[in-house]
Amino acid sequence: MGGWDPGPAKGRGGLVSLVLATFARTLAQESDRWFLCLPVVFAGGIVTYFALFNEPNGRVAVALLLAAVGLCLGFRNVPTGLAFAGAFLAFASGFAVARLRTEMVRAPVLARELCYAGVGGYVEDHELRDNGRTRLTLRVISLGELRPEQRTYRVRVSMPAGNAARANERTA
Repeated sequence: MGGWDPGPAKGRGGLVSLVLATFARTLAQESDRWFLCLPVVFAGGIVTYFALFNEPNGRVAVALLLAAVGLCLGFRNVPTGLAFAGAFLAFASGFAVARLRTEMVRAPVLARELCYAGVGGYVEDHELRDNGRTRLTLRVISLGELRPEQRTYRVRVSMPAGNAARANERTA
């Protein structure tokens, strides 16, 4: 069915070689559908990235990609090995894409809590909450005494609904 034959099991005829030969034959029969597993393995790399307790360094993603490319090059003449190396490349690509996306959306975070700080900006969103309060999303222009590189891009502020109406009037 597929394009390659894994051949007979080599080595001594033990249980491990029998299992490996059976596994290789099964893979050979399904070789025309291997690509269907790639999105699942790619998503597995993304899930693994976000399941980690600590934020991994970008070097980890680069190292995984380089190792996967090396495995693909090393196993290019061994069909089963190439299949596993390709799956590892898909996994490493998912991990690297998750890391890249994390870096792209990174924004400044306040180093300490600001109490009674003046906030200046544009109202981007206005939401009425169930508890009689309003939540405003502000595009920050000024935030206390912070320099532009220290302040966040947006701020959410919750307040009583009457105060929010006055805040909207001042910005208009």
